[in-house]
Amino acid sequence: MLRRIIGVAVVSGLLFAGMAGPGLISGVPVAVADQGNAAVIEKVGSSLVYVRTRFMGRVKVTDAVGASWSELLVVNGQCSGYVVDPRGYIVTAGHCVDGDDDGIRNALRMKSVIDVARTLGKDSDWLRKKYAQAVAEKWPVIGAAGAGFPMVEVSVRQPEGPAQVLRSWAVADVLDYQRFTAGDNAVIKVNPVKELPALVVSDETPTLGESVISVGFPGAVQPNAAGAEVPQPSYKTGTVSSRQVDDSGIARTEVSATMGSGMSGGPTVNSAGEVIGTNSCGNSLPQENDSFNFITDNLALRGYLSSNNIVLAQPESEGRRSVSAWAAPLAGAVVVVVVIVFIAVRLRRRCSRMPAPVHPPGVPPQSPYYAPQFAGWSAVSPIPRSGPSAVGHPVARHVTLPHAVPRRSVPGSVP
Repeated sequence: MLRRIIGVAVVSGLLFAGMAGPGLISGVPVAVADQGNAAVIEKVGSSLVYVRTRFMGRVKVTDAVGASWSELLVVNGQCSGYVVDPRGYIVTAGHCVDGDDDGIRNALRMKSVIDVARTLGKDSDWLRKKYAQAVAEKWPVIGAAGAGFPMVEVSVRQPEGPAQVLRSWAVADVLDYQRFTAGDNAVIKVNPVKELPALVVSDETPTLGESVISVGFPGAVQPNAAGAEVPQPSYKTGTVSSRQVDDSGIARTEVSATMGSGMSGGPTVNSAGEVIGTNSCGNSLPQENDSFNFITDNLALRGYLSSNNIVLAQPESEGRRSVSAWAAPLAGAVVVVVVIVFIAVRLRRRCSRMPAPVHPPGVPPQSPYYAPQFAGWSAVSPIPRSGPSAVGHPVARHVTLPHAVPRRSVPGSVP
């Protein structure tokens, strides 16, 4: 009975610990952690941030009368980012925070032309022609404080969810950035209330055909986000398509994952959830509908972050993975031992409280005739027998029965 109970306890403990498998208990499936996209999404999601930018500047507008500076104009933008250092260091695309960019200047020029068109009551045809003039003539653009290029304000926030740390907009300082032609990476810094989960930047060159996931906050999904300031991120799967190096030696990786405006600065990760590049750009020819999307080079990104004193997150070591893998089985084994000890103690106590067996008079406790299969026999005058006993060893007894008492023979008497 004790063996049976212990066997049940062992099986239960193994099932609890996740140790029971085909090699241990027949018919019990192995519980394997999901290493697919779900695990990667969970890992990446806690490190994502929505990046909101405001570029501010004045434009020197030229008209028939002359040229004059506009009022302070603001252009709002959105990008994505991801944590690389738990202390609040975040990576995004360089062009997302680069005020000295022709795209930002042109956006401010467009805004100045719109203001003039409204003031003069001009139509859309006039507006398009005037904007083309502003771009061709490169109307000067200065920052809010007279700087040579628009100033930028950056704030970040995380989407709602169990892993959200930045629950409200946090001002981020732009520590450094690379222009698009120089690598297109940037580092911004926030002061979080607690450490942020950081992503590992892979130290291996992506291989052609490797599966990847590109992550970010495309503006196209905003109308479907129920008015939320920060929508949930999009995860787009694909593969590594090619590796390209431009004339200046800047390497970029082409991926087949779909990207939209607003995903710039987000991470593209491999099947282990490690960053293989920052979402950078999409190129297409006028006669083509498809866009060919590129991310920054992860090896160059590692060097860039190290040069900015970023403490790079390290992949989980084999030792830590082993400990994690055996944590549950070890806990289950402890449960098994406790259950076995508990059952053994209870059975011992129960046995100690049981009364001693009462043997019939004249029959030794170990008599082969005192057994359950012989319980209906008389114990007072057992039947004499010799030879093998009921338990397999010889017994020789001499029993005098009452009706067998011999008479003494007397000479001359009649027998």
